[in-house]
Amino acid sequence: MGTTGSDGTGDLYMVVGTSEVHAGTIDAFRAELDVAVERYRALRERTEGSVRGPLVVDVGWVTYLDTAGVDLLVEVHDDLQREGGALRPVNAAAAVRRVLEDTQRWGVVHGTDPIR
Repeated sequence: MGTTGSDGTGDLYMVVGTSEVHAGTIDAFRAELDVAVERYRALRERTEGSVRGPLVVDVGWVTYLDTAGVDLLVEVHDDLQREGGALRPVNAAAAVRRVLEDTQRWGVVHGTDPIR
């Protein structure tokens, strides 16, 4: 399971603990994201929406990502965006970055600095 906390700016920061995200591990990845999303929503509710930054998801531990993982990231981003929030994956490894670019779905989750 990943960890969540504040990144010092008031944004919620999550570190993904799942190293390979594919159809066989998507439930574990979804569970990690669900915990972080609920904390993000609770933070936004407690602050009456004053937290406007994205849910920052550190995917630095992820060494493999397939389309199931990309689809889940896009789904979560779209859900948060409808609520006035956003999802911003950061620290993607080269192989993960390639998958995000090759699927041409990355633009849906594109923030000011989507991949560092």
